[in-house]
Amino acid sequence: MADETFHIPEQSTESPEQVTFMAAPEAADPEAPYGRFDNGKPRKTPPKTTKAPKTAAAPKASAPKAPRKGAAADFRPAIQEGISLLSVPLMGLGRLNRAFLADAATLQMNSKPLAHALNECAKINPTIERLLSTSAPAVPYVLLGSALFNMGVQMMANHGKAVPVPGVKIDDPEELAAAMEQQMRVAAEQAAPEQHQYAAAAA
Repeated sequence: MADETFHIPEQSTESPEQVTFMAAPEAADPEAPYGRFDNGKPRKTPPKTTKAPKTAAAPKASAPKAPRKGAAADFRPAIQEGISLLSVPLMGLGRLNRAFLADAATLQMNSKPLAHALNECAKINPTIERLLSTSAPAVPYVLLGSALFNMGVQMMANHGKAVPVPGVKIDDPEELAAAMEQQMRVAAEQAAPEQHQYAAAAA
């Protein structure tokens, strides 16, 4: 007869995993809900959080700017004055030959467009620009010399020593003297009322 005894297998009982209980957090201080200072006094307001200082942004590298070219010199006034000076001797030669008078008129009529054309050429041609740069400063001195020469010729004519110079206009000394006398009379008439006021105030 077979052994009918039942064997219950042994079960390995492992010890349950230990559970650790964290201590309950301490209750907030009712007298100091925002904490206390180092000296023990309660805070009335929550402590301010200090923000981390902002780091300055690195400066942006700006693109290099192209060098700005200076304004081109304007030679037109000097060129026109120079052309006018060239017409003066032609006007003097016109007494001998009227063709020179026509040449002087042609120069004066075309002085403006010629000055503009040369000025534009100087902007693109360094040789012309250098030539005008060296000659243009001399034009004012030439004009000054011409004005002084004309004044000297007129003063010589005023004293009876007229010297006919081609291209130089000499006015009649008697007309100049009469014009100055008229100017002096007008100035005296305008100053008469003021002189009467001064005399009355002094009296």
